[in-house]
Amino acid sequence: TMRPKPRRLLPRGLRSASANAAYAVFDTHGGSVGHILSGWRYRVDLVDRAGTLKGMLVDFALSDRFDRELTAVIARQFPGGLVTDEAMFTTTLDHFALQHRLPSGTTVVQDFVADHPELPSAERDMLLGWQDVVEGLFEVTGKDGAAVLLFNFLDELTYSTRSNLGRRAFKPLRKGMLLIGRLVPAGGDWLVSG
Repeated sequence: TMRPKPRRLLPRGLRSASANAAYAVFDTHGGSVGHILSGWRYRVDLVDRAGTLKGMLVDFALSDRFDRELTAVIARQFPGGLVTDEAMFTTTLDHFALQHRLPSGTTVVQDFVADHPELPSAERDMLLGWQDVVEGLFEVTGKDGAAVLLFNFLDELTYSTRSNLGRRAFKPLRKGMLLIGRLVPAGGDWLVSG
């Protein structure tokens, strides 16, 4: 089958590489992507960019290309074919996109990165790093700016965790609360996944 032509992936708000005499300069140091637009340099945090990339990755995982494999995974996770737990379905889909080995020996995220050579190396590295998921039972131990500090009872480590939704995602969390979840690396922090 023919592979689709790669699309140029640009941060929100930047419609084309030529608009406003813009061009991109990618900085792989410090966990962010730098851009120059009409003479102004601004930085797009990888965590912010992660939301867009994760949406694209999920769309890719749900595409016809992986339909047979995903259908089999869902059938194993939900006997009878009835999905009754949205959180469990989200976790199943997240695992499929990031960790499930396809018959080719690759993962969906590896295939996504291979199909998008136009991605800057910092984004490619971040996406491939998402295969190293940390799952656990986490206790909220505090907040640090836009991050929440989560202690994982399984590996006894504390993770500075952010969300691509910003601080509002953590507003309901209080010190001492327990969470079951999945985290992936993003720059120097961790990101809620699922």
